[in-house]
Amino acid sequence: MKRFAHPWRALGFALIVVLVGIAAFAVGLVVRSPDASILEARDERIAVYSTVEMRSVTDAIRIQGETVGSSQENIFAAPPENAAFAVVTSAPVVPGSELRSGQLLASVSDRPIFVVFLNVPLFRDLRLNDVGTDVRALQEALGLSADGKVGADTMRAVRQLYVAAGFAPPGGDSPFIKMSEFQSLRPGPTVLQRVASVGTVLYPDVPLATVASGAPFVQVRATVTEADQIAAGASVTIQTTGSSPISGGPPPSFGPVAVRVVGFQLMGALPSVVDRCEV
Repeated sequence: MKRFAHPWRALGFALIVVLVGIAAFAVGLVVRSPDASILEARDERIAVYSTVEMRSVTDAIRIQGETVGSSQENIFAAPPENAAFAVVTSAPVVPGSELRSGQLLASVSDRPIFVVFLNVPLFRDLRLNDVGTDVRALQEALGLSADGKVGADTMRAVRQLYVAAGFAPPGGDSPFIKMSEFQSLRPGPTVLQRVASVGTVLYPDVPLATVASGAPFVQVRATVTEADQIAAGASVTIQTTGSSPISGGPPPSFGPVAVRVVGFQLMGALPSVVDRCEV
């Protein structure tokens, strides 16, 4: 019988073949084909858990909105004299309130900012016996006899504004009407939309307040899906904080971003934030 030239090499080769066979057999036991796995799992029951909520299903769409006017204006305030910077020290008017002439809007660095509705805005400080169209406009805004001349009645009316608000009129023994402490607005219904909170530093680009003039309406942001569900002629209900729902009115008009609710005759001013606008 012929001997192998390298018996150990042949033995090693045979051992490798045996090990490969054992490994292939082990892999076959572990790895299953997709078809075999599907057949085995077909009768297996899997437990699925889900949270169940009980609700009344309605067609109503509820969206939070904001009351705005046909035009908006930012009010800025400069630092008073002897103040390093302007900081809001009081903000007594609640957003959503309709403003009136002579009302204290806020105080900045412990000096008042009054609102006055003028056809001609104040363009200077006014002193006793000054004459001009701005004087006449101020007198009309304060409900005084408008002769266009700063007299005792005008100075007295302005002083009463300061005293009622808890501030000393400027000028001391030589009082005058300080233009920077009166915010002139165009006549017409005007609603305070937002006001800076107490402690806010009013940098040049930071407004003290934003007001909205013109007929107020409720503006909301709706998704494309929500806008598609709002049909012309649908009834609308507006729910505000601490009040009863306001229903009725003509159908809303809407665009790709906002829904505008128009035609409501309301007693008093609309609030700045509407809890629910239901269509």
